[in-house]
Amino acid sequence: MSLDISGLVSKVIERALEKFAQSQAGAAPEPLKDVSPESMLVDALAGQLLGFVARGGPQFGSHDLAGLLAQLQQKNQRVSRALGACECWGEMVACPQCAGRGVPGWQLPERQSFEAVVRPALNRVSSYRLAAHNGRRI
Repeated sequence: MSLDISGLVSKVIERALEKFAQSQAGAAPEPLKDVSPESMLVDALAGQLLGFVARGGPQFGSHDLAGLLAQLQQKNQRVSRALGACECWGEMVACPQCAGRGVPGWQLPERQSFEAVVRPALNRVSSYRLAAHNGRRI
């Protein structure tokens, strides 16, 4: 059995949001209906995540965890657009945008992102190949 990390993370976040909403409403958390090992793991991790967030989480230099996550999400968006991929990278069958088909090349890359992200790498590879063809090392 292979482990679908993105699916697991999504389930943990969904469960944490459910627990948070219930706590905000003053309701007791709903007991698990599904007592499978995966469901119990998701519930336990969701509880730990809520506790972690409630404590303020760690600080990473001048960035808090939420700020770091926001930066990583923006980078993911930019790179996925540059490569013509969905933000889930085709890894989520339940993705409302691509239904799991959003691998690189799924759609035309966004020109501005492509020029900023991919073009420098292509230029580097081209100059390396040209130099190698001419017998020079870079």
